[in-house]
Amino acid sequence: MDEILYQELPRQSYANRNLRTGDGEKYINHFMKQKLGDKAASEIVPHINIDKDRKSKSSKPEKSRREKSSRLRRKRVLSNTDKKEMKLFEIPLEQHRYNLYKPLHELWLAYMRDCLSHATKDKMNLGVKLLKCDLHGSLIQVTKSKCPTYVGVCGILLQETKNTFKIITEENKLKTVPKSSCEFTFTVDELVVTIHGKHFCVRSSDRAMKGRMKDRVTIDL
Repeated sequence: MDEILYQELPRQSYANRNLRTGDGEKYINHFMKQKLGDKAASEIVPHINIDKDRKSKSSKPEKSRREKSSRLRRKRVLSNTDKKEMKLFEIPLEQHRYNLYKPLHELWLAYMRDCLSHATKDKMNLGVKLLKCDLHGSLIQVTKSKCPTYVGVCGILLQETKNTFKIITEENKLKTVPKSSCEFTFTVDELVVTIHGKHFCVRSSDRAMKGRMKDRVTIDL
């Protein structure tokens, strides 16, 4: 076969190939002069935006990128102040109805019966088990208080914070009762449980994780 399948590239196509690995600006100047001529290249090249920092940007260590992304993720987390301003934990007024939460109380009773069925009859172990239980939905009553107006408040527990209980009463009123100055009682079938609020000032999630609290002397109100 006499046909030529390939031939050598012209010398001028790779004579200045070393410019490719050097400064990008020099390569662009040379390329424009070669293709357009000196006069046209001198008019066009100054208007070309060359990113000189591109190499340095792309060569940033991976660690700094991870730190930046972690900072952005942290910024997206809502603070407690933001949550209060957005009223995320406020119960709307139209939902202040006692009958609306009766099914919640029935679910809580079933939950407590299941929890207590796995507990031993030893009082210490039973107390630890009750300490870890969630009280949302319990029918709770204030039996003692330093403030007489809280005594007798009874209803279904809707929210628990570190220092307060929010209780919906049968009169469809949402009461916020401080833990530290009150004594509370709730029942599960025949079991009557008394809570000394001063010793109960922890969040429900923290209480479930700790599993045991330090023994303290009970002080009558």
